[in-house]
Amino acid sequence: DDEDDCTKIMNQPLLIECDMTDEERIEATEICVTACEKFPTDPGQCSKMIKEQLDKKFGQYFHVIVGNSFGFTIESEVTHKLQMAYGFNGVLVFKG
Repeated sequence: DDEDDCTKIMNQPLLIECDMTDEERIEATEICVTACEKFPTDPGQCSKMIKEQLDKKFGQYFHVIVGNSFGFTIESEVTHKLQMAYGFNGVLVFKG
């Protein structure tokens, strides 16, 4: 069924851009997916959870944007940026 296939695809994280180490990328992606699953319709709470977890795990100060439509231009610290999509939301995290 096409709808089931689409649902399966959208429930997998789609990594768009990342300059983190493999270990950090895996951990950050898991944090983002967990937050997106916990707060699928509340980008504010989702981004807050992601920021708190990333700051705790990798040190302050991460910036987090979650939403279904946004553009951006940023300068970030090297090896501290991840952009991904999960479900209907895009997620951008960076240390700047």
